[in-house]
Amino acid sequence: MKRVIIFIPRSEFLDSDKIMPPLGPLYLKSFIESYGHEVEINDEPEIFPIEEIKNYDIIGYSCTTPQSKSAINHCKMIKKIFPDKKTVIGGSHAKYYHEELLKNSPFDFIVYEDGEFALLGIIENNIKKRSIKQPRMSIDVMNNCPIPWRDKTFLNRYHYYIKERRATTAISGKFCPMGCKFCESRLSGLALYTSEHFEAELIDIKNKGFDAVMYYDDIFAINLKHVKKLCKIIKSHDIYFRCFAHAKTFTNEMAEILANAGCKIICWGVESGHQKILDLIGKGTTVEMNYEMTEKILNHGMEAVAFCMIGLPGENKETIAGTERFIATFADNNDFKFDYTIYYPFKKTYIYENIEKYDLKIHLNSSMGYYKGKKGISECCVSTSALTRKDILTAKNEICEKYNMGFTGLK
Repeated sequence: MKRVIIFIPRSEFLDSDKIMPPLGPLYLKSFIESYGHEVEINDEPEIFPIEEIKNYDIIGYSCTTPQSKSAINHCKMIKKIFPDKKTVIGGSHAKYYHEELLKNSPFDFIVYEDGEFALLGIIENNIKKRSIKQPRMSIDVMNNCPIPWRDKTFLNRYHYYIKERRATTAISGKFCPMGCKFCESRLSGLALYTSEHFEAELIDIKNKGFDAVMYYDDIFAINLKHVKKLCKIIKSHDIYFRCFAHAKTFTNEMAEILANAGCKIICWGVESGHQKILDLIGKGTTVEMNYEMTEKILNHGMEAVAFCMIGLPGENKETIAGTERFIATFADNNDFKFDYTIYYPFKKTYIYENIEKYDLKIHLNSSMGYYKGKKGISECCVSTSALTRKDILTAKNEICEKYNMGFTGLK
């Protein structure tokens, strides 16, 4: 048996990083322990006694891009004292920035794509190469994996509520078939959990003392058949939930089914209130669809949370005005909320890889790579021919302040 510790770096750019527990490490723990090894999850590496590293065979990190600097520095510190300890990094940063990590990081192994079998291979000395791209799990294999580890003591460190009910996180599937050109996951496919797997997680969540769930995947309400199947299960367990949907596929029937099953909040990517921007980013929606979706959600007694962005390719005062009109239309409704962030050009996105096609300049410098920080603050690393970085930041702040009752950054 090998002992593994997986560190989750702190997200100090957030108001609190103890809101929603990250799921990736929880899936890894249950999977690796099903093979007889021991895994510990630690979400406060900065106070972990460094001398205790001697008790572990593998040191892992699961992190996003804004957390990556912290992970690198922590790993360097460990390597100075325990140079022979095997270190591994996975998560979204490793997936999209593995080339940079190969050139300039202390990690012995860099895992991108699915991490379960890759980490198992490292633990059991079956993998020697540094950069590991494990083939994506088949849907059958994914559904035969154990449900994620959930422990009351660990989960009680996180505090999220849906309509006064304690909530935790889950997903109904992986990847996304949509073609949004600003997103790293565009056209990545669709892999759904079976009803049996989905319900097993729900029962485990209830047994751990939670009666609400934040379904974190983009594909929960992507089609009516999927929604009907999931909502039938959820309704039988008296769960409140929050989920994501898409304006292209959202219908009144879907809204009614979700509301009747206990859905209290629906989030979706509006992105922009101007058709030019929606077309440029390959959203596959129209401005009218977003207005109609908002009305459908509100008419069924649910909270509508519209995710909007500023600073997308071709942005100008006219396109910003279109987004403001959308926000203003529903601003007086207490059940309407919006998020308004500045577009961040992550690597491996279509826009970043084809920047010459767009009216967009990138100014990364020493940016951290987050969409929203403390009190809704955003980094501005982009400009267009019509707007400077300062123009974009000013416009964003003015709209958020003007409609502050609905801006989620202030919640």
